Amino acid sequence: MNAANLLLHQWIITTYPSIVLSYEHFDDSNAFCSLGLDCAVLSVDADKVEKKLTAVVTYKTRYTDNYGKPITLSFGFGKAIKVNAIIGLPIFKQWKIILDLDTNRATSKHLGVYFDLCFQHAA
Repeated sequence: MNAANLLLHQWIITTYPSIVLSYEHFDDSNAFCSLGLDCAVLSVDADKVEKKLTAVVTYKTRYTDNYGKPITLSFGFGKAIKVNAIIGLPIFKQWKIILDLDTNRATSKHLGVYFDLCFQHAA
């Protein structure tokens, strides 16, 4: 699962609703099984709700696969996540991502595009 900062993506969702395919948020009226952040959060905090992924968004992208099928990208959100987004290894594999840290680019052989990498401290 890709993970991301809840507040940042709430802004994206409300500012650009046309790119949102779906959004689910855990609350009392919309219950679902939240996911723990076992690797990103100390296990002693694993039972705290703020240390779990409690919302999921799926975005439409401008990309299509080799068959013309639209590519989507999903993120799980948690209040404890402070970085803008963490792209997980399954997306790297699915999109056939090649990292070139000399040029700060991630190239997707599956999509036929590259993404500039930006390294900075999380605010």
